[in-house]
Amino acid sequence: NVRTNNFVLPNFGLRGTVNYLAPVSQELATLSSSSVDTSFPNLTLFDQNLRNAYVHSYFFGVQRRFADNWTVEVNTLGSLGRKLITTDIVNRAFSNGFNRFNNNLDDIAYRSGQGISDYAALTAVARYRSGHKQFQLTYTWSHTIDNQSEPLAGDFFNLNFTQIGPSSTGSNFAAFSRQFDSNGDRGNSDFDQRQNLVFLSIWDLPAARAGSKAGWLLRDWKFSQLAAFRSGFPYSVAEPIEFDPNHPTTLYNGRANVIDPNNAVLAQRVSVSGGERLLNPNAFTESAGGQQGNTGRNAFRGPGLYNVDISLSRSFPLRWLGEGGRLTFRADVFNFLNHANLNNPQALINQPDFGVASYGRQGLQNGFPATAPLNDTPRQVQLIVRLEF
Repeated sequence: NVRTNNFVLPNFGLRGTVNYLAPVSQELATLSSSSVDTSFPNLTLFDQNLRNAYVHSYFFGVQRRFADNWTVEVNTLGSLGRKLITTDIVNRAFSNGFNRFNNNLDDIAYRSGQGISDYAALTAVARYRSGHKQFQLTYTWSHTIDNQSEPLAGDFFNLNFTQIGPSSTGSNFAAFSRQFDSNGDRGNSDFDQRQNLVFLSIWDLPAARAGSKAGWLLRDWKFSQLAAFRSGFPYSVAEPIEFDPNHPTTLYNGRANVIDPNNAVLAQRVSVSGGERLLNPNAFTESAGGQQGNTGRNAFRGPGLYNVDISLSRSFPLRWLGEGGRLTFRADVFNFLNHANLNNPQALINQPDFGVASYGRQGLQNGFPATAPLNDTPRQVQLIVRLEF
């Protein structure tokens, strides 16, 4: 099926002329009499044999209680995703603008079920609870592998609202590096985060100066905190799109060559205006025309990040408002340490700021809950007065 973003092309000359069981390259070549402005992603070709994706998952966990206050659990889990939907760019042009399967058509987005993903994780949780305090410490090690993390990148209905931070690879659309070569891009997922440590606690603070006249003001306060320490996200060292008339496939989302692996990542970061330089520009070079670089997809990993939030609150009972009447005062401090995390570095080779990671992962305020601990803001203090009855 061929469609635009807004409507099926009724007079495009494709209905009734396409053998959906034949290879895509063969069928595109037969449409030599058809033409249309297909500035990506206006024209989309769907695999006729596209089927629902499926997932195999597993889980095994052990939980043990120590004494009355401590509980510890260890879990292992994972999943295998197959037939996941992907987007490729086919009918690619070379530098002379010809040698397409069909020279009357521009690039075409090809949706099919070539996606695969593998996820494995080990988690450990320790909980402590007593009359006046409770703690929870959670650690997760995980690894996610796929061949395309965002099949709708560059499309109108994309998933940019889930993006952790700004893209650093220069890739504006989903496509395999070589058309029809889904195995060539297998690597770490864009959202692969190996380690994640979260610590939270709630304390009922002991009363201070209980025997004094001010004791009633200093009792019954509650303190809580949430701290998250996370490893960085992966990225590819990318190079501009290559057009080579002497090679059978134009590269999209191509990757650069590393010529000095031992010094590719700087042992000592170099401070620059607004951030730090993490990569050594002299350790990388563009690959030969029409050839993929020797660096893998998402083979590099960005800097880790952490954040600490705290809260202090107290409720005063108001009996004249009934049994549930109370007045609550609360102060929340977000990013208590006023710490600025680094983004992934600029990873498009030959750019003036190549290898530079900027401070402040503020990105877009997207409102997506999963990114809340990862988008930086300066230290913020929020004061709340709430009347309940």
